[in-house]
Amino acid sequence: MLCCTSTRCYFCPLPHNMGSSSSHPPLVSVPCDINRFMGTWFVIHVKPTYFETTCCNAVEKYSSTDNKNISIDFTYCNQSNPTTTKSLPQKGFVQEGHGGDWKVSPLWPLKMPYTIIGLADDYSHCTIGYPNRDYFWIMARTPTLPAETKKKLLSDLTTKHGYSLEGSFEVPQDWTKEGYAKERGVEEEVKAGFVWKGRI
Repeated sequence: MLCCTSTRCYFCPLPHNMGSSSSHPPLVSVPCDINRFMGTWFVIHVKPTYFETTCCNAVEKYSSTDNKNISIDFTYCNQSNPTTTKSLPQKGFVQEGHGGDWKVSPLWPLKMPYTIIGLADDYSHCTIGYPNRDYFWIMARTPTLPAETKKKLLSDLTTKHGYSLEGSFEVPQDWTKEGYAKERGVEEEVKAGFVWKGRI
């Protein structure tokens, strides 16, 4: 079943001009070593899609056997119920080139552009952009980023990539409930970088 040509159809909660970027210059991706990119990423700051407007404790886990077809395990909670986990499995498809341009499918038949526009040398944080600037994701290997690092990444979005930050928000990451990080399979990442109160 193909989606209709209207801006929104009954079967799909996302806008249908998602790839449109007529009023913006193309985003420029950065080179990415797919093997190094795999693993756990915490969503730190987002200009959200329909699915993410009230999310918290959002985590994406990437895996692949061929560095071309990517399995993405996206789990999150709603802010009104921060320890009840929801899951939205997705598929990623690395496009030809240097590894920085993907397509990601949150549900059939959608394939959304996924452009890696920022990536730390040590792969500790990244920024994902979207051609029409309606969405972005700042992610990190741990649940927090240093304030100055995050400030710089947000500044780059506006000054280098033509984004407005209106509608974006910091994704709450609260891993203080005893046993919660272990339950979600991120205990080591939380221990490595999160300054938390209480016990895991």
